[in-house]
Amino acid sequence: MDNPVVVNDKQRRKRKNFFLVDNEIFRYKLKPVAFYVYCYLRRCDNARRGCYPSKRTIANACGIAVSSVSGALKLLAERGLITCRHNYDGGRQINNSYSFLPVSPEAPPHVSQ
Repeated sequence: MDNPVVVNDKQRRKRKNFFLVDNEIFRYKLKPVAFYVYCYLRRCDNARRGCYPSKRTIANACGIAVSSVSGALKLLAERGLITCRHNYDGGRQINNSYSFLPVSPEAPPHVSQ
């Protein structure tokens, strides 16, 4: 039987090439593309700067079409996992920023199990 690897806080801070996704996300039964986009947004999220990749950037990183990204973002918002804010400068949209909502330990009522 293998011993589990124990990582202390100091070691965790040194590791920079990872991100966390709440285990409860699986209760939402997301389509694969929506899950992929959700994970990419989590990867991009920064506590100080926020999360604001363009749809084109998300599409290129995930290897999917921009229209698929749009559909996934819509689904994630409908499921109550993210909010999307359209940011403007001088009346012109400059980007979107995404915020994460708490993931419920119970499946949302509109998700069949």
